[in-house]
Amino acid sequence: MREQSDTMALLRRLNDAGRVRSWGSDFDQKMGPSGFGVAVEGALLGAFGERQHDLVVPTDSALGFGTPEPVLHCSHVHYFTQPAVRQAILNFCPPLPVAQPVFSAVAPEATRIQVFPDCVVIGGIRLPRRST
Repeated sequence: MREQSDTMALLRRLNDAGRVRSWGSDFDQKMGPSGFGVAVEGALLGAFGERQHDLVVPTDSALGFGTPEPVLHCSHVHYFTQPAVRQAILNFCPPLPVAQPVFSAVAPEATRIQVFPDCVVIGGIRLPRRST
């Protein structure tokens, strides 16, 4: 998104910038892989010239709305691998508690299922098959 784009203007009109945190990156090849092939990475690097970017979005555009967070040095496809971004997501949307497994008090042989042409036997109980 360009800094002066209609999308940015719409964000400014509809949202409270104080409640939004923005993340941007200045991709540094020395800090890790891009996530793109060599040819694509080279083309993307060339397209932005000297301007700071994450290979997809200019840094100043990414930080153009809300409260800017410190600039990262990863590519666009690696934001979610960054510890600060992961922590911000966890703080915003904590994980749900893990459901505890339910164990059956029924012996395994009692849950055996047998299928016959005219009925189904589940745990020793005979049930007639429905006709379709």
